Amino acid sequence: MPISDNHSSSNSHEKYGLKSTLAQTLAVVVQNCISIEWGMAIVTPSIVLTDLFQNSSSSFSISLIEASWYVSLLHFTHLFGALLSGTLQKQLGRKRCMIIANLPSFIGWILLYLSHSSTVLCLSNSMVGFGIGFSSIAKYSYTGEITEPRLRGRLASLTGVSIMIGVSLIFVLESLFHWRSIALASVCFLIIRTCLISMIPESPIWLIAHGKNDKAEKALCWLRGWMEPETVKYEFLELIRHNKPTNDQESTVDTEIKGGGLFAEIAQFKNPSAYRPLILVIIYLIVSLISCFTPFTMQIIVNVGFAIYPNTYMIVFTVLQGLGSMVLMLTINCLGKRYLTLLTISVNTTLIFMLGVYIKTLKHNYVTSSPWIPFTIISSIYFSGSCGIYYIPWILLSEVFPYRIRGIATGLCTGISGVILLVLIKSYISIESALTLEYTMFLFSFISFIGFIYFYYYLPETENKTLLEIEKHFESSSKR
Repeated sequence: MPISDNHSSSNSHEKYGLKSTLAQTLAVVVQNCISIEWGMAIVTPSIVLTDLFQNSSSSFSISLIEASWYVSLLHFTHLFGALLSGTLQKQLGRKRCMIIANLPSFIGWILLYLSHSSTVLCLSNSMVGFGIGFSSIAKYSYTGEITEPRLRGRLASLTGVSIMIGVSLIFVLESLFHWRSIALASVCFLIIRTCLISMIPESPIWLIAHGKNDKAEKALCWLRGWMEPETVKYEFLELIRHNKPTNDQESTVDTEIKGGGLFAEIAQFKNPSAYRPLILVIIYLIVSLISCFTPFTMQIIVNVGFAIYPNTYMIVFTVLQGLGSMVLMLTINCLGKRYLTLLTISVNTTLIFMLGVYIKTLKHNYVTSSPWIPFTIISSIYFSGSCGIYYIPWILLSEVFPYRIRGIATGLCTGISGVILLVLIKSYISIESALTLEYTMFLFSFISFIGFIYFYYYLPETENKTLLEIEKHFESSSKR
């Protein structure tokens, strides 16, 4: 159900036309170069390991344990960078964080190019992961703060498409060049990205929060299609008003001038506008990971009969994810996040249950084995999830939290998602051993169904709503 408000964003003066759409799209595309690098970084280790893993003919080789560390460190340091960015971006600014993050990424790709030992290889992946984590959290905040409600969902969904561009780019380069040359190309990409990010304006909300109203007005003019100040006056005054003190809370400006610090930000989570979206996003992340098979796809496809060439099937599923993210980008504005969430989670719940039924009937010899059945079901789960529930929690990060805690809340959610992912990966084998594969599927289907019920009652429609309208919704006691 949509968020109710006396002022519909569709009737506001904030719709500036094609030039505004172009300006905001340019800004979001530029900062989504961070997501392109993330896609590149995810795939690069597999290319490096193909050449170096227990290969005596290469310049140096790495063992199984070293390979495990090499792959894992990218994700561990990504979480650390995200948490650090969440605490610093309020002081440094969204744009500055995205620029600063290029330094560790730059060092990481250079180290990969120069690496001649497993230690340097691991250090390179650690630096790249930290840099991407540090910049990605600022990217979420930036996207939510610079875009109009009519464009926010569609532009925020570019993240999934950008990741797939990065993945595809590495696969293309891998067919033409050695992985050291790919690392060098990545360095060139970072230099170009740094130059492009330096050309886009800082978030007007962050500038207003720091008392830089003149710069905020110029930034808003740029983001609304290089307009004159008089054209953006209504929206600019609304942004300033949003940061003024109310009866029950201080303004963002006052809070930052008083230097509340990290503990003051943490204390803000006692407010409904902070803890309610936090609970929503955490539950969304849990349900999303389970209903889309994210942590345990490889184990499942091996267990259902794809023991030969499982990596080939994973490539197919990844392509389907990319196609799904494109469908999401094209439909999110007209269908809304709430409808897409309920639709895709209901589809995935049904598909997971069907997979459990297939495995159960197969074990009792009610049907003959047909690899195409589980392949079709898992492919459909990947595609359906990418059309909604897989990416939407990351889109929500850019809009559901109030400015005063947006940075730390986004970093916290990213850190929690990493912990959830680790717990699911570590517990899956134990769960499957205790329940068997078919009942594990029934359990996942049940959890997804519970998620559907929760989202039906507690997930508001945030599409085409201003950040202030969304914040007011969570401050109220209504469910939807």
